[in-house]
Amino acid sequence: MKKTPLDNISFFEHSNHHCLLNNISRGIERECLRINPDGFIAQTKHPPSLGASLTNPFITTDFSESMIEFITPVFNTPKKLIKFLNDLHVFTVKNIGEEQLWPLSMPCLQEKQHIPIADYGNSNNGKFKKLYRIGLHHRYGSNMQTISGIHYNFSMPKEFWPAYHSHLKSRKSIKDFKSECYLNLIRNVHQYGWLISYLFGASPSVCPHFISSKEQAEKMLLSENYKNLYLPYATSLRMSHLGYQNKASTQIAICHRNLDNYVEDLRLAVQTKDPNWEKLGIFQNGNRIQISDSILQIENEYYSSIRPKRKTLPNERPTTALLKRGVEYVEFRNVDINPFFAIGIGESQVKFLDIFLTWCLLRKSLSCNHETQTHQKYNQEMVVLSGRTKDLTLQSEKKEIKLVDWALEIFEELKIISILFNKATDDEYSETLKLYKTYLHNPEKTYSALLLKETLQESLLQLGLDKSNLYKNYFLQQKLTDDMHKIFTTAAIDSFNFQEKMEMGDTETFEDYINNYFEN
Repeated sequence: MKKTPLDNISFFEHSNHHCLLNNISRGIERECLRINPDGFIAQTKHPPSLGASLTNPFITTDFSESMIEFITPVFNTPKKLIKFLNDLHVFTVKNIGEEQLWPLSMPCLQEKQHIPIADYGNSNNGKFKKLYRIGLHHRYGSNMQTISGIHYNFSMPKEFWPAYHSHLKSRKSIKDFKSECYLNLIRNVHQYGWLISYLFGASPSVCPHFISSKEQAEKMLLSENYKNLYLPYATSLRMSHLGYQNKASTQIAICHRNLDNYVEDLRLAVQTKDPNWEKLGIFQNGNRIQISDSILQIENEYYSSIRPKRKTLPNERPTTALLKRGVEYVEFRNVDINPFFAIGIGESQVKFLDIFLTWCLLRKSLSCNHETQTHQKYNQEMVVLSGRTKDLTLQSEKKEIKLVDWALEIFEELKIISILFNKATDDEYSETLKLYKTYLHNPEKTYSALLLKETLQESLLQLGLDKSNLYKNYFLQQKLTDDMHKIFTTAAIDSFNFQEKMEMGDTETFEDYINNYFEN
């Protein structure tokens, strides 16, 4: 009998297997700008009460000193994950004075506003992280780096892998088998990730000063009050060519056919010189302005909607960790900040991502080749720029299909997964699926449509200020438990001690540190 892409789902129909879904690991990283009450990006240093941004495991900074990144541990239930992320926000808001947290993915930059680059202290590791960001500034400009998003970290429980390995009668080692399965998941995300942009996209408009190119601005609509640039049916400009992208990533074809290919392609981009970055130069007035003049300075510069990940050891490169110990989890980066939730994401979204990513893991993926990658890029760009267009058509393998029809087919398969989650977790995953299915028939229910409607009534800036005020008060009214307060304050204090030890422990020059990084 011919196998179908869904055959592997039968694994969870076994009475002893469906319960494994109860132990899925999930974590969230949320990026967020600190702003002044007038909406300008805060020019203050990262608040000391939040700890050292280099070494605090929960609260760090991203590109800018004014850009907080919240990092949760992994949890086996959506409720616990959301609660911890909420507590992180409460602790932070109580420690930033009159400043507020910008509630949208797209920033509202004022003209020629200074964006301070994140500073991580005087250790070689800290200087390396700052230099990487200085390189990003010179390569792509700082405006793009202030775009914020949600990164969803997802992995199956360790008990899942031996059982699934046996079920599929794989002859590979568990390490290689896990990596193979996670890469299958990634290929499916590239094929079907447009669905997440349609459902969860929340960046259909930008403030006028964000678009510096006159040519790009002329392709967008200007609101009647001259305060917003937008596309009427866009879902996620953050994920479009107008958002968090770089030209370097379009120069290279990273294939997720297998782990060796992925690492080889990524390392080649780190080793191959780029004429533009060579012209820019590595030094300016005697100071380094980028780590290297290659297509990518380091592996993390490759922007992708999803990445295979493995925790690294000190000074270990991400690709080295992957080759040595295999893929540990995936980092899904396709989710906009949701301004309708105080913490930027809702529990219903977490549940849907659980269903979707589990389905992507189990479903047999298409092969990785030029044709499929071309279709995938086309579909993603069409959805983020005009996903709510009536009867929008996408490219599915060798045929054209309406977005709604394709999405309904996917939802029928997701329904099977949601029922398995219901059984395993005693939670209403099926209700979550029903909720988002209504968005297919009524695009005006999507977050992007709701946000655009509110934006056009006033402005993106005013909407952001209103919500940041609302959420600041919401967090200030909450009280942390003594245990949670102790966890966050202890982490902040310890982080300074860790940073000091790193700075005192350096025995090599910074140039030697950079050279050794690449040699390793």
